[in-house]
Amino acid sequence: MQPEEIFTADEIRTMRDTLQSYRPADCYAQGKWMVSPLNRQWGTRPGAFPGRVDLRDISMRTMEQMPGVVNSPEERLEYLCELISAGVLHVATSCFRRGHSVQTMRAEIEAARRIDPASRLMYGNPVRAQEMQLAAESGYGLVQIWNATYLGKAMPASAGAVYHRVWQGRDWRDLRFPADATEHIGRARRLVAAGRECGLQVSALVNLITYTNEDYIAEFCKAMAGDGACEVILADSSGGCGPEAIARLVQVARAAAPDIPIGVHTHNLFGLAVATSLAGARAGAQIIEVSVNGYEVGPAGVQASLASTAAALEALYGVSTDIDLSRMYSIAQRGAKLTGIAIPWNEPILGSAILETAGADEYEQEARFDPLIHSAVTAALSGAVRSSGIGITTGPLGMQEKLNELGLQIDKPLVEPILKACLDLMLQVRRPLADEEIRGLARAVKDRE
Repeated sequence: MQPEEIFTADEIRTMRDTLQSYRPADCYAQGKWMVSPLNRQWGTRPGAFPGRVDLRDISMRTMEQMPGVVNSPEERLEYLCELISAGVLHVATSCFRRGHSVQTMRAEIEAARRIDPASRLMYGNPVRAQEMQLAAESGYGLVQIWNATYLGKAMPASAGAVYHRVWQGRDWRDLRFPADATEHIGRARRLVAAGRECGLQVSALVNLITYTNEDYIAEFCKAMAGDGACEVILADSSGGCGPEAIARLVQVARAAAPDIPIGVHTHNLFGLAVATSLAGARAGAQIIEVSVNGYEVGPAGVQASLASTAAALEALYGVSTDIDLSRMYSIAQRGAKLTGIAIPWNEPILGSAILETAGADEYEQEARFDPLIHSAVTAALSGAVRSSGIGITTGPLGMQEKLNELGLQIDKPLVEPILKACLDLMLQVRRPLADEEIRGLARAVKDRE
């Protein structure tokens, strides 16, 4: 039912005016979100967040790391264009040694620049000067070197060269590993220099920061800034850092390299990827690496989600990302098509657990009166549509709404018997009912009566 069928005009006006009195202007966007003013009071004290945070989407790269996901250059290009069109201007598209040609790389750059000249595409993990030259030849102006934190005598366990030699039947033990952290950082310094010689900007990522300490991070960041890296990214790829650890390491990094942006890259092993990313931003990180629907696989879990991170920054804390949030659902659907993996039901902002309801009448009718009472955001924020289904808590008004939606004219005394018939069938089939099944039950009850 519509609110006008339940309340008088004066009652509606009074209730809406009263609700508005609880909604500070900076915490409420009509039809989009309503959040607690305490977020702004305690979460965004002066200096707590940068004025702007750039979200770099890495889903084109991480999708390539998922079992069974192989996309054509045309599919990837369409996906990239949708990201850029939505204001996601920072995109990591792939890594070297994954089989993409110079022509394909150049097509990505040209397509992104046609949509927005301010777009910045990045290629990851160059390890040779030739790969730096390849990036420059294709038109990529930004590469990201990957540098695991110093692990001393345990370093052979995570060294790709070891396993390449084993495959080739060669002895790996004559490989020379760095004797200390300073020598280890020297490799990253050489790669930064090689990139700059090719006219590239170089992002320096330090990985496995669960194993690091503040002294190493300070030394690494100081060296990278001194050698001309354009940014440093702190990557918790094992997922062992909580929000407090990420925040502290960002503080250390900023103190060591105050003149370049610091970024974070976190995983969702403990369900904290967005929280750790926000903790990093609150500590001063200006870049957060994210992924559509969190797409990634591996022992540390998925990435921080693009939609949930962007929405949290914009709605909870008022931090600008310049991303069109209303495009998030369509991008998530395209990501699902490319991976063959549906948007996770419990995905923040976009999941069916949020967009689909089967609540009691007070919740369903309340949402018709105002959708921002029991939910801090609306489906419209992400470009989605909220839908109602039938479940054990569904009331007669909810059942009647569903019947009306299906175009069925049902007398009021038959609504509750139809609801019972729906619940009985769901008990048997153990799943939500399709519209045709509900129609069939409604006709059967109507014919029986």
